[in-house]
Amino acid sequence: MLKKPDTKTKSRVDAGLAPATASAAKSVVKASPTRDEIARRAHEIYVARGKAPGREVEDWVQAERELLGRHHSNN
Repeated sequence: MLKKPDTKTKSRVDAGLAPATASAAKSVVKASPTRDEIARRAHEIYVARGKAPGREVEDWVQAERELLGRHHSNN
C-alpha cells in the first residue's frame, strides 16, 4: 500500500530554500574577468591611444582594473 505524502511538510521552495536562479548562479561562477577578457580590453586601450609601444603592462593593469570594477559594481 502506498503511503500518502505528509501535507504538513513544507517543500524546499516554501521554506525559502529554492535552488539559486540562473543569474545568481552565473554571478557566483564568474568571480573575476578572464584572461581573454582582460587581453581584449588591454588591446582596445592600446588601439585607443594610437598603438604606441612600451605601455603594455600599464594597458593590462588598466584593463584589469576596469573589468574588476565593473564586476564589483554588478554584484
